[in-house]
Amino acid sequence: MGYTRGRRIRALIGICLGVAVGAIFFSAVNTALAAIQTSLDATLTQLQWVMNIFGITICSTLVTVGRLADIYGRKRIYLIGICLLAVSMLGSGLAPQVEWIIFFQAILGFSSAILIPVSQALISNLYSAEERSKAMGIWAAVVGLAMAVGPLYSGAMISWLSWRWVFLGTLPLIAISLILVALFSQESHSEEQESHIDYVGILLLFITISTFVLAVVQGQSWRASLVTTLYIVSVVAFVLLLYFEKKVIQPIIRGDLFKNRQFLTASIANLCLIFFVWASFFFMPLYFQTIRHYSPLQTGLMMLNVTIPLTIFSFTVGHLYRRWGAKWLIGSGFVFLLLSAVLQMYFQPNSNVWLLLMGTLAFGVAWGFIWTPSTTAAISVLSLQDAGIASGTFITLQEIGGTVGLAITGAVVRAHTNLLVGYHDGMWVLVVICLIGMMAAGLMQSTKSD
Repeated sequence: MGYTRGRRIRALIGICLGVAVGAIFFSAVNTALAAIQTSLDATLTQLQWVMNIFGITICSTLVTVGRLADIYGRKRIYLIGICLLAVSMLGSGLAPQVEWIIFFQAILGFSSAILIPVSQALISNLYSAEERSKAMGIWAAVVGLAMAVGPLYSGAMISWLSWRWVFLGTLPLIAISLILVALFSQESHSEEQESHIDYVGILLLFITISTFVLAVVQGQSWRASLVTTLYIVSVVAFVLLLYFEKKVIQPIIRGDLFKNRQFLTASIANLCLIFFVWASFFFMPLYFQTIRHYSPLQTGLMMLNVTIPLTIFSFTVGHLYRRWGAKWLIGSGFVFLLLSAVLQMYFQPNSNVWLLLMGTLAFGVAWGFIWTPSTTAAISVLSLQDAGIASGTFITLQEIGGTVGLAITGAVVRAHTNLLVGYHDGMWVLVVICLIGMMAAGLMQSTKSD
């Protein structure tokens, strides 16, 4: 492909480093929330917005930026994403108020919406068909390892320096990524027909999600009439989204994909998983630090019980998938996820550490059992022509699940003045989500060669 092996390796390292920073940060930021709350006198609602604004931005723009990269050049758009990542980390690390962190998290969401799909496109263009699967395997391994070390990285930075270095400490990696991609990656454009940008879909999806999340998160503090209006606007925007998406050439969400039972059920299962992940990953570190009075480093070590099983099963679940099939593997995952939710209901200020270990380990095992198999089950049943838009739709729904999940569970928790009581009641929401996920798994095709 005109590139030496060494140059391709350096380009691959640069591409993977950019995505790795995002993966590290996703699993690291939750460990830092308690320190941010104390340092900046932030409310629980404001902490929720640190995550919610990220989710709203990424799921509103994820599919679209892939098409922008096809039109204007994947390398160019990826470098823009890296620069935005640097801006978001620098701004958050220097933020004098939590509102500034929320603002820069919106930029981070847009940056992540660029880095996730465009990194895969760059790697696909960098390697031949024979080498591509190995390169993508390296990409997945780097992301998995980054997520695994995120909590420990965050805990160490807070304990030894301050929460600001959770953000600022990523800047050297971002700089290396920027240099390597700029010097060694090659530009590419779509060789397919002209890509179309669904601007109306972007706007309507953004309005649908943002007004719904705003109503849920602020519902207890704003006037009932205003909250009701937000819900109405969300519903109207959603109806208009469904209407207009039928008319555009390349929609953000293609409704006809959901006529495929396997894609539909796998998408629901994955949405339920990420609903659980965002909510539990947000409140679990707060429990450890606020209720148990763990240090940030101790909290990071405890959260490794979630991320390490996830990483291990991400590498080994392929064999189980071929042996059991998606239906039983994902169904088993939701059993573990339900177990984690139930165990978290019994987390107390002085609970035995073995209870905490079982609750966190069950969470990590479940995540590993569901995440990759649901993605494979959803995409593999569709034609190669539909794989790109299906993947974008699938990931968009995943991010919607996380954003809405944190908003709803957070509203339940904040309905109580006692954080622990609210945390336990919030787990009931996650129990219901686990049951929905189980039903989705039960409706999947039962063949072992999904």
